Amino acid sequence: MRTFVDRAQTVRPAMLRAMNPRTATGRTVQRAAFGLAAFATDKLGGLLDRFGRPPPDAIDLPDYPVDRRVGV
Repeated sequence: MRTFVDRAQTVRPAMLRAMNPRTATGRTVQRAAFGLAAFATDKLGGLLDRFGRPPPDAIDLPDYPVDRRVGV
């Protein structure tokens, strides 16, 4: 999981600034962009979902033994 987490946590400074606007105009632009994204997701749902997520087999998870004792 560490490699997946490391890859997911790389955030560009420009993205941090875009997600935290400081001015009223910036907040208005951000809300408009989120509204547009919500509208597009609502109308194109499955198509955007298919391209936005990694495939299920992108991460190889290890197999751990299952402890079936009660109270553990």
